[in-house]
Amino acid sequence: QPLTIHLDLESRLSRIIRQGYLARNPFDPKYRHNFINSNSVINNMNHDLNHNELFRSTGASLTIIGISGIGKTTAINRILSLYPQVIIHSKYKDKNFSMYQITWLKIDCPHDGSLKGLCVEFFLKIDRILGTNYYQKFGQGRLSVNTMLPAMAKIAINIGLGLLIIDEVQNLNEARSGGADKMLNFFVGLTNLGIPNVLVGTPSAMSILQSKFRQARRGSGQGDLVWDRLKNDENWDLLMNAIWDYQWNRNVTILDKKISDTLYEESQGITDIAVKLYAMSQIRSMMSGTEVITSELIQSVAKENFKLVKPMIDALKTSDIKKIALYEDIATDMTDFMGLISGSNNYVTEMKIAAIREHKR
Repeated sequence: QPLTIHLDLESRLSRIIRQGYLARNPFDPKYRHNFINSNSVINNMNHDLNHNELFRSTGASLTIIGISGIGKTTAINRILSLYPQVIIHSKYKDKNFSMYQITWLKIDCPHDGSLKGLCVEFFLKIDRILGTNYYQKFGQGRLSVNTMLPAMAKIAINIGLGLLIIDEVQNLNEARSGGADKMLNFFVGLTNLGIPNVLVGTPSAMSILQSKFRQARRGSGQGDLVWDRLKNDENWDLLMNAIWDYQWNRNVTILDKKISDTLYEESQGITDIAVKLYAMSQIRSMMSGTEVITSELIQSVAKENFKLVKPMIDALKTSDIKKIALYEDIATDMTDFMGLISGSNNYVTEMKIAAIREHKR
């Protein structure tokens, strides 16, 4: 169900793809010359690419931070499906022009945050799409990351990559020593070479993304998008009315404000929880033979079947930032939470210890 934030996200992704191609016209003699001479820059990805003299990059970046379960990945996938991923060129204005263009590529950040894992995933994805053998050339054997990264950048330029999306960027928090900085530097380098990128993650990624002003500035090329849980307003009503059509009970229950408010209270505006709670409530009503959805039934299902997420939901209900800080992926008050995680390590540790002690009481 498209909501206001989905329309905003579609508009930003549309702009970032088109804007990134402005300075990369393959028929521009200056760009062709710079394209040939880009090897020296790519091979030195640690160089300060903010001073790239090859051409004026129009690439931009976008950072999307949203709580777990709100539907970031689903929304991005649906928006990207509006674009053909591969465009096969043969001619342009009566001129022969042979090129395979990939408008977007989406990969997940490795669980260990390793650069090598990211590069391997990139090669594999390109091979699946185009039938190439980049993984065999660069992903196998004992090639170092310092060899893989320039190859990855060169391939991205060769295929006219319009947008690179890195999902689950919070995994950078678990990167090996120096891995996070290297990966963020690489994303900055891609942007300076004209290739836009989008970093998608949960609030726990904020401390990494804000650690360097250069990356924070680059990541706000289209403005950063902070995706909070839904409020109990017209957007919530729109979502509830949309999913209510998917009701399979013999006795159809009419959606009223009491049921809607109960679903909100037990899911705290997290889309994934709300949909699962609605489905489980229908299953319970069928098994009991009542075939009716009630507020009491929803509360009972939430209590008995969602025990694993109950501590997180309870923390959200309190709106206590110290309790919410125990579960960084569901932070809702972004202003307070950003202040919390951007403080000194000692301050963060003290806050978490205090929250844990209070929770145990």
